[in-house]
Amino acid sequence: MRQSICLSSLPRLFDMSGVTDLFDSLDPSEDQYQVIDRLEGRLDRDMTKLLRFLTLGEAISEEKLAKNMGKKLCAELFRLGLLTHYEDKLQLSGLSLHRYRGIWFFSDIPQPSPTLYFGKDSVALASRLYHGIGHKALDLCAGPGIQTLVLASMGYTVDSIDINPFASKLCEINASCNSLSRKITTRTGDLFSPLDSGATFDIIVANPPLLPIPKGVPYPFVGDGGTDGLAVVRRIISGLHGRLTDQGQFLMVGMSCRDDFSIFSAAELSNALSESSLAGLMTVISSYGVADTDPWINGVALTSKAHSPQSTSNLQEIKEQLVKGYTQQGATAVCTYVLRAWPSAHPGLTVRDYSGIDNYQAPWIIP
Repeated sequence: MRQSICLSSLPRLFDMSGVTDLFDSLDPSEDQYQVIDRLEGRLDRDMTKLLRFLTLGEAISEEKLAKNMGKKLCAELFRLGLLTHYEDKLQLSGLSLHRYRGIWFFSDIPQPSPTLYFGKDSVALASRLYHGIGHKALDLCAGPGIQTLVLASMGYTVDSIDINPFASKLCEINASCNSLSRKITTRTGDLFSPLDSGATFDIIVANPPLLPIPKGVPYPFVGDGGTDGLAVVRRIISGLHGRLTDQGQFLMVGMSCRDDFSIFSAAELSNALSESSLAGLMTVISSYGVADTDPWINGVALTSKAHSPQSTSNLQEIKEQLVKGYTQQGATAVCTYVLRAWPSAHPGLTVRDYSGIDNYQAPWIIP
């Protein structure tokens, strides 16, 4: 109880310290390193140091932190174990602070192999959620809980499930920080397994590992969706049968390989939805080329190399492996999509392709 009370006091202390106004001026979907680099020289120097401390995990002197956030807030973060000593400075216990739609939450600091993931796809899914006062929601692959928190703030009672116990614990901390603990039940387990057999929901959301990564290419588990991007998705779809109320809806974001004529995952998803007595709509937003010089290939290769620094493969070799893997599948691009599904007497999948090529900075926004 003491921790819950302390955590719930953080938003007000953030408001009083000016941290809230600083974060409300930032786009949470942007790469944090790029944001800080762009603001270098445009913000007060002390404010830049504070941002680096809060978002990138960089150390800061206790004197500067107290000056910019206030001694009371610093003392509260210490008491909660969220602030730790690093040599003669302070760090945010390996965490990164975010704010979205009025909600504060912690996740991993940006790194090649995060375990408590928050990224562009997290924002893409959270931005599509809608109000449901008194309704029941299920958040699968919840991570630190951004969808869970947004749903609870909109009036839902939420079951939040992640296979990683550290993610579940951090989701509980984030719920307490936003005074939403009474609306949220966190569970640790594999997808639907922690639920009672008859539990149904008005909305089910999922942000699973979704990137189509060719076989043999090392990649962080939070993003690796298998060669077709469906390694976890197909298990989620098969588990939806009987889980939605009559007017319920399933919502997720995903990625797929494609060629000039079709989305490779569409046929399998259509069959899976039919088996679960669901009709679905796949809205394809953006497509990225998969040639050696394309930004998608370079970005995935850089992440792969950083994730597996012990690998003897250099960056060019990883890029060649990626291109070969996509070529063997017959893919000319990878695409991002939003998938919605609902109970229907006429199950199946409709595809709406609005994608533009190489909308690299905004994968779930029409360019």
